[in-house]
Amino acid sequence: MLLRLEPNSDIPIYLQIRRQIVAGFARGELAAGEQLPSVRQMAVDIGVNLHTVNKAYALLQDEGYLSMNGRRGAVVTQPPPMDAEFLERLRAQLCELLMEAKARGGSAEAVDRIWLEARVEIDGLDKPAAKKAGQSGRENKTEENRK
Repeated sequence: MLLRLEPNSDIPIYLQIRRQIVAGFARGELAAGEQLPSVRQMAVDIGVNLHTVNKAYALLQDEGYLSMNGRRGAVVTQPPPMDAEFLERLRAQLCELLMEAKARGGSAEAVDRIWLEARVEIDGLDKPAAKKAGQSGRENKTEENRK
């Protein structure tokens, strides 16, 4: 799995590492039982301080994505399930982003487009299929409203 870090980003490097490893799960690039590079090796590979990688790995371990096994290093675990606490946090974060988008004059169509683009990125859907899925979702809502 290749990590792409943006050193000039406002997002701290350890969070960029964490986000990209979680994205690896979402895209099916990582599976339970896989070995990740040791903290030291990952730091050398991506050119950052080993404490930065250690902080990312510790966060991932706390969240249930990794297991740290002494000399074996970091081992990918089965990602934690979407429990009620996670779902509430997801809802709250989505609401916050949607309120900010609305406050900036964003439309429902723009949000829908971004949602579909994110699905293309995460699920690997091709753009025509994503577009069709978005249209069929709107058609279903229209049909429901007619009933």
